[in-house]
Amino acid sequence: SELLARLLQQHIGKDKVLDPVSLHIYWWKSSNIISADLQLAQLCPSAINEFAQEKQDVSFEEFLVDKVIKMTLDKIVKKGDELQLDQWQHEVVKILSFSAKILKSNKLRSYQLLRICNDIVSSKLIQLSSLKEIIKLGLIFDEQNVLSRKFVDHVLNILPKLEKNEQTLFLQRSFIMRCLDTIPLESVVRQHIYNNIFSQKDPFPLMGSIITKIFWNEEETINDPFLRILQDPREILQASPRLEVINGAFKNNNLDSSMATLCCDIIQKEFFIYMEIQVMARYFGHAVQALLEKTCEPLKRISAIAFLKEFVYCMWDQTLNDDYTLPISFVGIMDVGEFDGD
Repeated sequence: SELLARLLQQHIGKDKVLDPVSLHIYWWKSSNIISADLQLAQLCPSAINEFAQEKQDVSFEEFLVDKVIKMTLDKIVKKGDELQLDQWQHEVVKILSFSAKILKSNKLRSYQLLRICNDIVSSKLIQLSSLKEIIKLGLIFDEQNVLSRKFVDHVLNILPKLEKNEQTLFLQRSFIMRCLDTIPLESVVRQHIYNNIFSQKDPFPLMGSIITKIFWNEEETINDPFLRILQDPREILQASPRLEVINGAFKNNNLDSSMATLCCDIIQKEFFIYMEIQVMARYFGHAVQALLEKTCEPLKRISAIAFLKEFVYCMWDQTLNDDYTLPISFVGIMDVGEFDGD
């Protein structure tokens, strides 16, 4: 068809399209991508010409997916009614499937927005009028071209008010995780989400995976932040505005909370559990000192407790023999030069 020919020209150029050998080689290698492109292009045929006519700073696939998704979202805002939602969602599922085949990553803002809206529609928990407002706000990106704070606040204000059950909890978790997948680390909107999350004294049951993802993002950005914070919290908090926000949220709340306990457990099990006793010995004094200090950064204190919990477990595991009738052995512990037995 003419549309397929234009797509192939977009991918390999007009000259190679006319070369049967080049055309067959490309089709053999990329038929799945071309087929997905064609399905999306049929929903918005003008996208090919628009991409060719305007200078774009994104790939053709990203441009095409973005165009189709915005058109699909706009359709439900302007013309959608309750009876059309099932049909609309069926179309959305196909668009998401085709988009996943051609996008090199899932970071495209409109792609994640469509996934968020699809989750909401699938839940059947939110009225169409609220869905339309969510979509309107979602289509307005902030100055950093990310989901806006107003959009995030609007959804986070709606979800906790729904009846508490497994479905609503999953929807909350899904929304936050998709925001984290979409919003860059350096965005102030991401910091706002962190403040919202860690200001809660009693996290909802599925919050653990969200916090784990947040902490691992920091680990990948700043090597060993929860270990190094025991030595120099100022350096770590200055290096990561996001950890500074988390620390500030704990400052505003008493550490005697379920959220602090959850964070402590995650830090222990995710970042300290595989440490050797010889390595842990270097930080033992810093961790103890954190508990003795009258004024201590909350995140440092939480990390210190997590560290000492794992240290005790590690030392216990190191000293116990299989035969419980034998005396406890300190071989391998007291020989550690950096461990201060006092």
